Amino acid sequence: MRVKVSTGWRPLGLLLIGMLMSVGASAWAQEVDLERERDRGVPVYARQRPEVDPIGVRAGAFMIYPRAGLSGLYDDNIYATRNDREADFITTLNPGVRVESNWSNHRLAAETEVAAGFYADNQSENFLDGRIALDGRLDVQRGTFIEGGLEIARLHEERGDPDVQAANDEPSVYYRTRANLTGYHGVGRLSLSLGADYTRHDYRSVDLVGGGSASQSDRDYNIYEVQSRIAYELLPNVSPFIQTSYNVRRYDTREPINRESDGYRIGFGTGFDAGGIITGEVYGGYMRQNFVSSRFDDASGPWFGGSLLWNVTRLTSVEVGLERRVVETTNSEASSYNRTALDVRVEHELLRNLLIGTSAHYYDDRYNGSGLNERYFEAGPRITYLWNRNFNAELSFTHSRVDSNERDREFRSNRVLLSIVAEL
Repeated sequence: MRVKVSTGWRPLGLLLIGMLMSVGASAWAQEVDLERERDRGVPVYARQRPEVDPIGVRAGAFMIYPRAGLSGLYDDNIYATRNDREADFITTLNPGVRVESNWSNHRLAAETEVAAGFYADNQSENFLDGRIALDGRLDVQRGTFIEGGLEIARLHEERGDPDVQAANDEPSVYYRTRANLTGYHGVGRLSLSLGADYTRHDYRSVDLVGGGSASQSDRDYNIYEVQSRIAYELLPNVSPFIQTSYNVRRYDTREPINRESDGYRIGFGTGFDAGGIITGEVYGGYMRQNFVSSRFDDASGPWFGGSLLWNVTRLTSVEVGLERRVVETTNSEASSYNRTALDVRVEHELLRNLLIGTSAHYYDDRYNGSGLNERYFEAGPRITYLWNRNFNAELSFTHSRVDSNERDREFRSNRVLLSIVAEL
């Protein structure tokens, strides 16, 4: 028996199918727009990936994100020497946990982690680092907030760092304390931010080659700094600003050398956002650091820097960072050194769970009061595989080199790192 369908229903059926397709296309377009807005001004590696991001453990109004890392590193020049290079394999255990609030207003987060490194042949280079940090934001009213943070860390200086002595028989350990508080207020197109930072470095005694130890208490110092920024949204997504800062650097001891100083920076710049494709800021001005001791030359000159993120496509991003600043040193002939740092990073999402990238870092250090000039270069590729929400792995290669007008400070090194991270 054949059932006859009236042809009068066909236009209505086609209309219903068209409406369903239109609704589906609209929902898909809205989802794409939301994802694009979420990724606005965010590089590829830092983007959210709900299908592989850890979901954490809920504890009331907080989310807990525990993690544990295991890595193996091959370094063909662990002592960062020009000659007599020595290679070794280093295993590092890196557990940690982060706790974040999920409030609609305000924010509070805490994080702690440990890094324990074990050398296969040179056990005297073993290290134990750790840090605990707290940061948060208080939303006073719309357009007004206060944010701050506190970090206490036990760290070690890497071989090849400018102030690490070749006579040290073990890693130089120091404790670093950082605290910051910033207030922000915006009215219409005008905004003002005021902040204060505190940093302390506290160095431990270090064992020496051939026996004995050396105190490093003369390196202990504090930095107090206040800064301000006034910005005005001149055009949509273009905000010129004036930025100033003043710092005081004080040492626990003034013997054998008084390295205390105070200084300031002042500059003009602008932030910009070209449709979320190119975002960042640039600034330039003048900086000066005045030293108490007459034996040291003051540090002064151009102050400049900035950051730029270019999302070439939704799968590829390029980041560039530039900064010039005055850095403390233990060099007996120099008061400090001016460091110009350039960082470049390129990232690409080959697959949703397979990321590749490469980075390069360049430092140019010019010592004030000394003829010492050094250039540090580091570059290499990396590949990251996101297995699932709980596991990811990364493989990277890094080539480093230091060129100096004092040849005994030069070195070359190559590193291969494989790490596996477990997260909840």
